[in-house]
Amino acid sequence: MFKNYLSNPDTYKNLEEHIVNKFTRLANTKKIETSSFSLPFYNTKFSDGTSFMDANPIFSVKNMKTGDIFKAILDEEIDKPFIATKNTELGQELSITLPLKSINSLDAEISKWLNTFKAQRC
Repeated sequence: MFKNYLSNPDTYKNLEEHIVNKFTRLANTKKIETSSFSLPFYNTKFSDGTSFMDANPIFSVKNMKTGDIFKAILDEEIDKPFIATKNTELGQELSITLPLKSINSLDAEISKWLNTFKAQRC
């Protein structure tokens, strides 16, 4: 469905929208207000609005109350997803790097990340 995302701007845009829709659907399911998030958080476009189209990141979001950041990076040179967390000057950042073939695993990682805010009712 998204196999040519790195070479086709329409496919890339559709993939970005697909992930944003996943995030919104999962947040709504958990009754978490999406207005508490800055989405996308990292700039992925040139000044003329053209996408970088490098999938780094393909998706990013920041909880504006806690400062926590989630970002997803697509990398076709790896076989399976890996997750890293780090404290940055902007907040705690959780990064998942995965190949497109593992895109469905993104749901679970977004869901886990959103669960950390459920008690706070962002």
